[in-house]
Amino acid sequence: MQRTTMTASVGACALLGCVLGLAGCQQNEGFGPRPVDDTERVVTSGVDIQDFDRVAIELSESLVNSGLLGRGGEPSIVLVSQFKNNTSRQIDRDRLMQSVRTVLTRSGRALAISEDPAAVAEADIRGFVGESSGPARPDYAIAVRIYEDRAQRGGTRQIAFFFQLTLSDLNRGLEVWQEEAQVVKQFASAAPLGL
Repeated sequence: MQRTTMTASVGACALLGCVLGLAGCQQNEGFGPRPVDDTERVVTSGVDIQDFDRVAIELSESLVNSGLLGRGGEPSIVLVSQFKNNTSRQIDRDRLMQSVRTVLTRSGRALAISEDPAAVAEADIRGFVGESSGPARPDYAIAVRIYEDRAQRGGTRQIAFFFQLTLSDLNRGLEVWQEEAQVVKQFASAAPLGL
């Protein structure tokens, strides 16, 4: 009898522990990570993740809409060749260039030369043994340049980041398209510069 009561008590305690544990796992409003919409994102005085994505997408879509890529019904082959960061900030080249490549390839008007070493090596090998013509030869090259400008008036400081995207026709050696977008941030002089 005593053993049955003890077993029941242990079982009840275990069940109570599970119920309390599960209750504790419920997400409490205001605690822990949660997704945010555009109105809740942190705004910094420097260039930030949202700025990278917005500008890369904006410039790449403008290039796609220019009509230069994919003429004749075939996608153009594009080499993302150059990235110049002339700012005081460290900028993730791969993240920015991936945004550009994603817009171009999803449009169906361009194919991007792979930067994956395994893909490049395999194309070289297949070209060498005669299974293919070797690595794809690009029609165009894309260059990205980012620079900044700072200004101050009274108690307000301003920092502007300029993003330039240039498309060069490799068959003719000519720049055939260029566009610039900017991100401007203003803040009180006493505020830290942020990211």
